[in-house]
Amino acid sequence: MTDRTVNCQAINDLLHGVLSSLHKVSGGSAAAVMRMAGGKMLEALHEDGIELSNGDNHIEDIGEKMRKFFKDDNFCEDFEMKKVDDGVTIHVTNCAFWETTKKLREDGVPPYACPFANLGMAIIQEALGLRSRVDKITPGNSEGDSDIHLKFV
Repeated sequence: MTDRTVNCQAINDLLHGVLSSLHKVSGGSAAAVMRMAGGKMLEALHEDGIELSNGDNHIEDIGEKMRKFFKDDNFCEDFEMKKVDDGVTIHVTNCAFWETTKKLREDGVPPYACPFANLGMAIIQEALGLRSRVDKITPGNSEGDSDIHLKFV
């Protein structure tokens, strides 16, 4: 495949349209669709030879692999994943998809879709055998930063 630059604003506009519509049609069930999307994202990465969990069963080790992948592909400036008592926290610095999150909030759509969260849930299930759900996605200290909490269920 040829290397090319993609317009982030166009991607954010596309995601906003799809995610806003999905929530309007499906309501709370939209989160279940995004859980499936995370699994499909992970499958696609496996097919491309990218192994993020690769037998690791420590969240921090998996998080470090995800950090490298996300940074290398310019999804964000930085990424940190930590296990907490009831789940996993993810901190994303300068997220490429922040505009989508911001617009969904302005539309009154609760945060249910995030490539970091959705892929994180899939990896947690694959590597640790634990299911999780998006508990909350909150703005970080700076524009473009997010704090994500995935709660074990």
